Amino acid sequence: DTCEIMKNDGIVIYTIVFGNATNDSYLNESYESCASDSNKYYAAPSGDDLKEAFKRIAKELSNLHLRS
Repeated sequence: DTCEIMKNDGIVIYTIVFGNATNDSYLNESYESCASDSNKYYAAPSGDDLKEAFKRIAKELSNLHLRS
């Protein structure tokens, strides 16, 4: 419910499942549905995958522009 409320308020949500948690299909589905869209959900079984996820998120955030 919290994720839906935030998305309805225009908040962009990124989610990451890390390590052994990536083996839990329920957890993965929950985090993927919480993300703003499937491109903002990351499964990172290793430290290298986690670094890559943060690089992609940072690149996307660097393209944001504030609007008033």
